[in-house]
Amino acid sequence: MIRKHFPQLILIAIVFLGLFLRLLGLNWDQSQHLHPDERFLTMVVTEMKLPQSMGDYLDSSRSTFNPNNVGFNFFVYGTAPLTISKLAAHFFGMDNYNGITLIGRLLSAFYDVGVIFLVFKTVQLLEKKYQSISRKAKYYGAFLYAVAVLPIQNAHFFTVDSFLNLMAFAAFYSALRFYVTKHVNWAIGAGIFLGLAFGAKVSAVFMAPLIAGVILLAFFPLRKRELGQLLLAVVVFGSAGYLAVRLADPHIFASGNFLDPKLNPLFVQNIQQLQGMSNPDGWFPPLVQWLNKKPIVFALQNIIVFGVGIPYFIMALYGGVLLAKMKQILLLAIIVWCLAFFSYQSYQLAASMRYFYFLYPFIAIFAGFGMAKIAQSHPRFTIPILLLIIIWPLSFMSIYLRPHSRVMASQWIYQNIPAGSVITAEHWDDALPLSLDSDRYAQRYNIIELPVFENDTEDKWRRMEELLERADYLILTSNRGYGSIGTVPERYPQMSQFYTDLFASKTAFKKVQEITSYPTIPFGLSGIPLDDQWAEEAFTVYDHPKITIFKKQ
Repeated sequence: MIRKHFPQLILIAIVFLGLFLRLLGLNWDQSQHLHPDERFLTMVVTEMKLPQSMGDYLDSSRSTFNPNNVGFNFFVYGTAPLTISKLAAHFFGMDNYNGITLIGRLLSAFYDVGVIFLVFKTVQLLEKKYQSISRKAKYYGAFLYAVAVLPIQNAHFFTVDSFLNLMAFAAFYSALRFYVTKHVNWAIGAGIFLGLAFGAKVSAVFMAPLIAGVILLAFFPLRKRELGQLLLAVVVFGSAGYLAVRLADPHIFASGNFLDPKLNPLFVQNIQQLQGMSNPDGWFPPLVQWLNKKPIVFALQNIIVFGVGIPYFIMALYGGVLLAKMKQILLLAIIVWCLAFFSYQSYQLAASMRYFYFLYPFIAIFAGFGMAKIAQSHPRFTIPILLLIIIWPLSFMSIYLRPHSRVMASQWIYQNIPAGSVITAEHWDDALPLSLDSDRYAQRYNIIELPVFENDTEDKWRRMEELLERADYLILTSNRGYGSIGTVPERYPQMSQFYTDLFASKTAFKKVQEITSYPTIPFGLSGIPLDDQWAEEAFTVYDHPKITIFKKQ
């Protein structure tokens, strides 16, 4: 009996492994809400109220599920993940600030586990289409997505990204099923899932060409007798997508009338405002880190080293080459889309790792093909390669087995810094100490903010000098300030020099403590820490930033 169901048991084991890795350390910040996007979404969901009727829900002007109607006039995400989180929190009696965050993280984990299953089903479908593909590829692909570090990290966050990735990849899988079967139901499914993806974030638009292209390729080369079937597929795909996004995110439309496709003017204004924040000539603090980053190189470096790991990526390259050599138009279209999407995103000003999230299921699929080929032609190398691949995810998971570094730093502060001391915080970063309990609360200290991201003007430095003169301790709670400002000394000559002098002990402040939570290779009693502070900022500052504490001498 076990032997008969062994393939299903392997898939179940892979799915449960992926779920375990995504749920481990779910409350990774000990309820301190240390992810800024999470904080924002949690505040929005907290204020959302259940609509009185379906009509209220669909009407953006009066819906209490519309962030604009509950005090948030600037909102550029889709509301579908928030709606589901609100309903789940209400159902489980967790409709409060802490509960909503945990519910959101739990849902993110389950969304991403859904991608593991779809990776398996996608490769299985390709196996049936192309007989030369190994039957083991689907297991390797699913396993490799289950252990991919960036998806694991994003699944720990209550953001829209995991929901977006699941819906977008489900739309791709549905389009692939249509390509193989030409059953119109799968075109409808592709439209529905793509619409739901738009209900999470407008960046679903990047997946639309691939999904539509796969549907169109089902009729290549086009025969005259199939023209009607093609038109039907296009119509039902577009119609289903439109209806799905109307239901998933009514707030982006001007009215609840499905026959009126006009967009909500405030939503359009928000998107335009967001685009304005991406102006490299502006001084929006989150953009400073990107000003001198090299296109292609920086994004590729982060995907290879941190997103999946070097051995993993080598297998993906190998698998991608194998698929390209098959010279099948569908496989070539997928590869071309992956390369085009990567190139486009890497040339954008903000080439954040999570903006490449769409690629990770495909990287896992390519790597799965590569591993299957290795297992077939050089079986003795299979286990060593897999061991090399899992070193990085196992190392990364170690950060969820210990308290958050900002919590550890706060504990150190309460034990070592006298109450009433003046402590600096940096603009655009979280201040320390955190309030841990009734006896350890931040108000015991006088916390002042340094305007580090302001222009290096005389006025700024007059205020900086006044604040530093008052300070007893200077605390850098992450590399968000010095890691960004130090890369653009032409914009911040004085501020860059200040950080250089600070770390060289050339100021009145001397380092007295450094608290880290580096990913750690499990080896011996303490393991081998891996300093990943040179990764993209967002990879470290949320769940494992480095904290450096300086004391005035």
